[in-house]
Amino acid sequence: MNKQPIGNLAFALAFLAGCGNNNDSQTDTVQSPLVGLWETESCEQVEFAESDTIQLWAKGSYEFTDFGAIYIKHNTYHDSDCTLPHPPANDPEPIHLYPADTYQDLGETTLREGITGRHLIIELNLDGVKYPIDAYFTINQERLCFSENLTVEALRFGIDVAGSSTIDFEACLIRS
Repeated sequence: MNKQPIGNLAFALAFLAGCGNNNDSQTDTVQSPLVGLWETESCEQVEFAESDTIQLWAKGSYEFTDFGAIYIKHNTYHDSDCTLPHPPANDPEPIHLYPADTYQDLGETTLREGITGRHLIIELNLDGVKYPIDAYFTINQERLCFSENLTVEALRFGIDVAGSSTIDFEACLIRS
């Protein structure tokens, strides 16, 4: 009995199976355009209820990791242009100190405005309870803009229940 055709068939099947695995691994490694460090465009004044004498301004930094975590840091400044950093009163807290909020980029979609954007699920972690939210984003000329139902500001990050899935082009982040 000639065993060569069976060996050739086994080799061909193994080759095809290997090709299928390579395509799957390439699909799994597609990186979201969110990955990286972003900061708020605006420099916002920090308001203190108990004192009008303290003058501080802030910008928010948002890090989106390639493993789906979001880390948020608020940077304070002495000036309204956010160019003179204000050192923290105590030792600075590491950006990764608290449990991260998470995100999942669900891929490209046509947004309500008729532009190309991406669908996103964010899970906010508040006191150990996760709150999922469907949101959308688009990146244009290094500006990252989210849908109105997601608040992304210098001092606040969260859900805006009154917001819609329309992109808010007035409150965007820029690549840092």
